[in-house]
Amino acid sequence: MDKKLKFIFFNVGQGDATLIEFPTGEFMLIDNKNGGKINVREYLKDILPKKNDKPFLNYFLLTHAHIDHVGSVNELFGEFEIGEVWYTGFEFKKTEQEKLPDQYKQFLDEIEKRKKKYSDWDIAVSSKTILEKSVGEVKFEFMAPPSREEWEILKKKPEVASYLKELEEAAKKSKDKNLSDLIHVGSVVGRITYMGSAVLITGDSELLSWKFWIIPNFSKYCPARLLHASHHGSKGFFISNADSDKEEPFNEKTEGCFTGGLLAISPQIVVITNNTKPGQKDHQSPPNKYAIALYEKFKDTKRDVLFTSDGSIKYVIPDNAISDPKIDEEKKYQNSDSEKSRILYERPVRASTGFTSKYGN
Repeated sequence: MDKKLKFIFFNVGQGDATLIEFPTGEFMLIDNKNGGKINVREYLKDILPKKNDKPFLNYFLLTHAHIDHVGSVNELFGEFEIGEVWYTGFEFKKTEQEKLPDQYKQFLDEIEKRKKKYSDWDIAVSSKTILEKSVGEVKFEFMAPPSREEWEILKKKPEVASYLKELEEAAKKSKDKNLSDLIHVGSVVGRITYMGSAVLITGDSELLSWKFWIIPNFSKYCPARLLHASHHGSKGFFISNADSDKEEPFNEKTEGCFTGGLLAISPQIVVITNNTKPGQKDHQSPPNKYAIALYEKFKDTKRDVLFTSDGSIKYVIPDNAISDPKIDEEKKYQNSDSEKSRILYERPVRASTGFTSKYGN
């Protein structure tokens, strides 16, 4: 049995899809953005074993409700057998639910259908104590999202109420009035640890969660060698979204710039999942060149910042190695919307050949 934990951060453009291969031979997909240069579902069909005549994925983890993460999850339900689904347990009120992306509503419908047959897990921290789960020797520690009850308490604190008021005033001036900030509050944040090395997944969590929830309660659980950068390298990890329209430079000395999250994590490697690089134009704000500057060098610590726009990234523990995936010359996993693009991928060393007892044989 291969005693390594392997991550592949897929080159799916503006969005997320991350595959974990466990030392047990099991697989987990974190988020499933549709499109970009890699057709993730086709890739999975080629490497996963079959169960009930479908490719079998042991675990699927959805960090939050935005379409560049939920993407083609509903196609995943139809084409794959999924052992367990882990997903954000942040609850939206009825008036809020109407504004949620249709794909996420469909995802919740699928979860409801699965209840009689499967043991899925909604992640929500309700007691300011991390949620823990293990897959073999691999440990998961979840710090966010807060439960709805915790959020209602948190937002009444004076400093949080003041912050939310700034966001509300900024939203009034914006054409884009949606639930983005609340959806980001509901994003899963967790550390994955194996053999003394850790990877931190952050979804689209932003300053609001880090400054007022994660760092005050869970900073000791943040250190990680590799950071999957929040919101694709957005400035929102450091600066309030009330200032998101400003193109002014910022650094650790800028008023309102919060670097506590980066200090607590102290990563050596930062992975940015985006279809552009700093300085290039994109339809959304990330990656932000000033945010990238902070990731690259802060407190005289030099970091490697890698972009999936250069191709899918593979990270292996315990080697702590980054590899350049091989080129698929047949372009087997190429999405139809990127026919002229260079397709990068790497097949795992071995596919899972069996199932744990909880799924049957």
